[in-house]
Formats: sequence, C-alpha cells, structure tokens
Amino acid sequence: MITKGISFCIFIISIFPFSIFLSKDKSYFYSWMERTPKQFVLGSTALALIFIGLSKLPKDKYPSFLSKILKEYFQSRYIILVSVIVIFLSSNLISLLIFEHIPHIQDSICQLFQAKIFLSGNLYTSPPVHKDFFRFLYIIDNNKWYSQYPPAHSFFLMLGLLFNVPWLINPIFGAISAIVLYKIGKEVYDLKTSNLSLLLFTASPFLIFMSSEYMNHASTMFFILLFVLYFIKMIKTVSPIPAFISGLSLGIALNIRPLEVVAIGFPFMVYLLFIFLRDKRFWKAFLSIALGFSLMLFVLLTYNYLTNGNPLLFGYNVYENKSNLFGFVEIPSEGLRHTPLKGFLNTLNNLYAINKYLFEWPIPSLTFIFIFFFLKNKRNQWDKIFIISSISLLIFYFFYYFPYMTFGPRFLYSSMPFLVLLTARGVLCIPEKMAEKSYICKESCEIAIMLIISISIIFMIVFSLPKLFNEYHGYFGVDKKLHESVEKNKIHNAVVFIDTSATNYSIGFQYNSPELDTDVIYARDLGRKNIELMNDFTSMSYYLYRKNEKTQRFELIPLSAGVTY
Repeated sequence: MITKGISFCIFIISIFPFSIFLSKDKSYFYSWMERTPKQFVLGSTALALIFIGLSKLPKDKYPSFLSKILKEYFQSRYIILVSVIVIFLSSNLISLLIFEHIPHIQDSICQLFQAKIFLSGNLYTSPPVHKDFFRFLYIIDNNKWYSQYPPAHSFFLMLGLLFNVPWLINPIFGAISAIVLYKIGKEVYDLKTSNLSLLLFTASPFLIFMSSEYMNHASTMFFILLFVLYFIKMIKTVSPIPAFISGLSLGIALNIRPLEVVAIGFPFMVYLLFIFLRDKRFWKAFLSIALGFSLMLFVLLTYNYLTNGNPLLFGYNVYENKSNLFGFVEIPSEGLRHTPLKGFLNTLNNLYAINKYLFEWPIPSLTFIFIFFFLKNKRNQWDKIFIISSISLLIFYFFYYFPYMTFGPRFLYSSMPFLVLLTARGVLCIPEKMAEKSYICKESCEIAIMLIISISIIFMIVFSLPKLFNEYHGYFGVDKKLHESVEKNKIHNAVVFIDTSATNYSIGFQYNSPELDTDVIYARDLGRKNIELMNDFTSMSYYLYRKNEKTQRFELIPLSAGVTY
C-alpha cells in the first residue's frame, strides 16, 4: 500500500503544471506547459479506449504477421545493431541540419574552449590583456583563462578536435550508451525487456537531441551506465575486476558532473554496503570499486589544485567567488537566490517536463512506470534501486539553484536509462497481469499494448518532432551566419567586434582560440574602448557586426584603424 500511495502521489504531481499556479516568476513557466495537460488528457483517453477495444479482440482476429513480427522482435539478437546505427545516424543528421555541427549552449561552448586549451597541452592559459572584450559566461579569467567545469568532457571533445570532428563525440556516446543499456537489460531482466528498452531508448527525442549537441550530459550518462553494468556484474560474480571497472566509470562521471554522480551513486553504494555487511566475501570487490573510484577522484582533486589552487575548490566556486553553491544560497552571476519554494518549483517542473520530453508521446511518459509500481508485480532489487536512484537525483536538484531547462529537464538526463528500463517493465507487466486475472488473452493484450506504443511513437514522429526541430533551430540565438558571412566576404587577418546588445557573443567566441591567434578574432563591441584592442592588433583589419536599424538585418561594417563608429 505504501508503494502504491507513493507511486500515485508522484504520478499525479508529475502530470499537471502546478508551478504555474504557485509562482508568478516567468523563470518557472514555459509555453508548452499550457497545451500539454490537454494533450495528456485527450491522448490518454483515446489510447485507453483503443487499448480496451484492441485487447478484447481474440488472437485469431489479428493478422498473423503481427504476432510473428512481435515474436521475432522480442527474440532478436540483432536489434542492438539497428539501434546503434539509428542513434548514431539520426543524431549526426540533426547535429548537421539543426545544430550546424556547432555548440549552441554556453556550457557546451565553454567546454569546447577548454578542449582547445587541452589540445595546446595546457590546463589553462593566460587571459587576454583586454579581457573585457572576450569575457564569456562560465569562463574564469582572473589570473588564468579556463572554463569552470570539471575536465573529463572537455578531454573527450579534445579527442574530437584532434580529428577535427568535435561534433562527433556526443553521437558516439549516444550510440554506445545503447549497447550498455542493452547489456544491463539482459543482465537484470531478459532479452524481451532488453529489446523493448532499446526501442524506447532509440525512439526518445530526449536522447537523440542531447546526443546531437555538445552538452556533457551525454558522456555523463554513458559512464553512469557503465558503472551500473559492472556494478551488477560485481554483485553477480563477487569479482574485483568488474568492481574496479565500475568504480573507475563512476569516477570518470565524477570528473564530468559531480553532483549527479553523488545523487545517483548514493543508493548503489548503500546497497553495496548492506551486502558487504551481510556477506564478507565482498571485501575484495568493495576495495576494488573504492580503488577505481579513488583513482579518478585523485585526478579531479589534482585538476582542482592545478587550476583552482585548492583540491577541494571547484571551478564553479571560483567563477561565482562563493565557497558553497548547493542549498539555499544566493548566486551573484545569475541574479538568483535559491529558496525552498524555488526548489519545490524546480522539482515540479522537472517532473512535469520529463513526462513530455522523455518520449514526446500523447500520454505522460511516466505512465507505464506508474502502472508497474502501482500494480502488484514481481519486482526485483534492481527495479527498486533504479527508481530510488531516479528519485534521489530529483531530490538532490531540489537543492540546486538553476531553474532553466535546456533540451527539457536536462538535470534528470542521467536517470533516463533507468526510466526507460522501468517503462519497458511496465509495458510488459500489463499483459501478464491481465492474463493472470483471466480478463483477456495474454497474446491479444501484448499485441494491443505494442500497437499503443507504436501509435505513440508515430505521434512523436509526426507531431512532436517538427515542433522540436523548429524549437532547436538557432537554439539559444546561436547560428553560423556571422562565420559564414566572414567566409563569404573572404575576410582574413581581422578582428570582428560583435554588438552583443543585438546578438549573442556565443556566435563568435566559440571560434576563438585560447591564444587568440586565429585568422579572425571575435571580440565584444565595447564602443569607444574598441580602440584599445585595435592598438594591440595593429596589423589586422577591423569589422563591426551589428543589426541595421532600418533593414533589421545583421551586417559586417569595415572599421578604419582608430575609429569605432
């Protein structure tokens, strides 16, 4: 009863945009919040009626090929190959057509900038003399010039820079994440659940779009998945080798997004400690997972020391000049003060958004997880750990100040594989329960439920994807128009001043090198102060990129040396 009560409460809270009524702050409101409840109600009603009608049909009334396709899909061992190819190709296609192979989010641009620093063989570089012209959000420019983020994701982007394909890194992480998810499904459930999970994972816009940009959530999720896979192997074999790999993977994730590692890893560690106290055979595994994690923790602490001057001081703290950013604190750079109410609103928004963005179905994405935990099903320990870890991540972000969404509830992205696995469990438990109660034929119910999933995926492709394409095109006001204009006009050996009152400095900063030694340098337009930078780059030509007030179009205006406007 307790599990049912908790499941019911969480689900009800997650399907309505309560934050709209609890706050007048526009930071907690998104336009899709108004239309989604109506979509959920109509979609759920329509699909429930369709399911009832289809499930009552005798098995012999269905075309024979449906049963055959379903059986072959659930038993196929080649679905993994199809999923990897689809994820890799679709995310690359979106990376090219929607994101133009460039980062759009400030976080991504910062980490690409750090990757360039790594490529030069350094952890940081010296800030420019006139650093106001190159100041960028989340870039530290005190006595050193580097990004505030932990190093691992920038390291992987550096590998992409080595081959001049940094945009390829996240599609690779998305594709290989599918392989690890598949293996986890087989380890703790069965081939049927694993294959269905792959279908849901591959057809998730949340996964595809996050794998198409440069955000560090993609690499974090992969290493958390790797941690989980080898954690499961460790529990099964009591072997120190998978334990070491598990700890090492969690440690790498710690070098990308530390908060999420603590939130998701905590329930697993409690479970391991519980097992260790009951079975002393696990002492080698316990030490091995600690060793693997400690090695990567040492890397992070060393990086903090070399960049921030203190092993326990993160770049986030240096940038904000605050020792603590977690909890109910004030964040100067964002102009925010976190409170319990704002934490509650963030939690409501994240829950509501995951119902939309996870699958983009006409019904809430968490529906089948709710059904799985609400009905009296056979649940193993992994079902419980997966849902507890997902809730743990949600709770941890209650104490985090940042309210804005990017690609949906990105702070919950690392729990996405758990939600996918539990959704598959929920889908497959329905025919079992219906047959157990002798309501309908199990085979008919299975066909009916998979037809409902198919309808939902078709809805996503036909209705949701075009909206997302439109939303993400030129995301965050970033595109390649300035860069293309520079190339079209054959501008070389130049400084381009960007009017940041009319456009985003991200469009230029991402093309700068940490040494400012590229053919074209992009700087902020600071009006009369521009002469100071011109005096530093006397051998270069100068341009101003601004919006024409009459035509409302952006244009590149040549500037004479020593003249601003």
